[in-house]
Amino acid sequence: MKHNIDLLLDKYWEGETSVEDENQLKVYFQGSDIAAEHIPYQELFQWMSYSANQSSNAITDMDILLEKYWEGETTIKEEAVLKAYFKSEQIADQHQEDPKTKATTGDN
Repeated sequence: MKHNIDLLLDKYWEGETSVEDENQLKVYFQGSDIAAEHIPYQELFQWMSYSANQSSNAITDMDILLEKYWEGETTIKEEAVLKAYFKSEQIADQHQEDPKTKATTGDN
């Protein structure tokens, strides 16, 4: 287990982890059997787990970004944010369908 966590941490620091990898780290650092050399990272991963469960205005922000996108007014940085949002596994229900397609098919 320790070797696997070391590999996952190396990937994490390099920004190469998948959502599944990060979930493994989250579970590991929430547990009670953490290797001594990993203790310094425990607080960071616990904070990230805690903050992921906090609510915010992210849905409203995404609504605004999506509206800008549909109007062709987003910056490259904003499009990167949208791309990351849609690649995540935490997409709000109202963002699951393309509103333009929905409007043209009459499925209101």
